[in-house]
Amino acid sequence: ARAGEAGGALEQGLAALTEQVEAEEDLVGKVRGALVYPAFVLVEGIGTVVVLMRVVVPKLSALFAETGQAMPLATRIMIGSGQGLVWGLGLGAAGLALWAWALRLRGKRLPLVQWLSAASRRLPVFRRLIAQAETARLSATLGLLLGNGLPLPEALRLAAATMGRSGLGE
Repeated sequence: ARAGEAGGALEQGLAALTEQVEAEEDLVGKVRGALVYPAFVLVEGIGTVVVLMRVVVPKLSALFAETGQAMPLATRIMIGSGQGLVWGLGLGAAGLALWAWALRLRGKRLPLVQWLSAASRRLPVFRRLIAQAETARLSATLGLLLGNGLPLPEALRLAAATMGRSGLGE
């Protein structure tokens, strides 16, 4: 809006801003929608492994114990890793609960959303998306300002003020 006002075309600037915001919201929706399926598959895969390690492997172990046969090395490794997985998940859940309790005692909320946002900015795919959204915003704003006759230094200063609000990593 400030860019349109400075360029002498507030109505055109607001229309461009509306279009840009709608395009960004559409992109953010598409990115979130595209991440739902992989997240579901990941959770389902972890659940399957946990069920196998908690239900199937102990029954296999009991079967070998009943028959008196020595278990193959691969089976012993699988049973050991299953027990380690159960212990690791239990310890991880206990640690997370303790951390949440300690933060609650200090009067703070879990900063999960901020952590996920910061982590997503470190992933190359999201970094590229954020950079592309920022470049598109800068280009659109700069084009509007230069098209309305603003000098390049002033146009660059105003266009730079639009950076950092892509919504993808925030």
